[in-house]
Amino acid sequence: MATHYICNECGGVSDRAGMCQTGRCYLYGKPLRECHCTDGKHGVPEEIEIKDVEDILKKDEE
Repeated sequence: MATHYICNECGGVSDRAGMCQTGRCYLYGKPLRECHCTDGKHGVPEEIEIKDVEDILKKDEE
């Protein structure tokens, strides 16, 4: 996986540096973190589940 950028809160991923674009994310408008992982886990230990943006949005609607 090439260099990519992630949001530590909602787990959003982009191939370009920028800001979080997930409207309901706590870090909306904050810079994404540069990541160089090759396994798609973004350096998060296996026991920690990466948040799925769709699940976050569903919970907000409930």
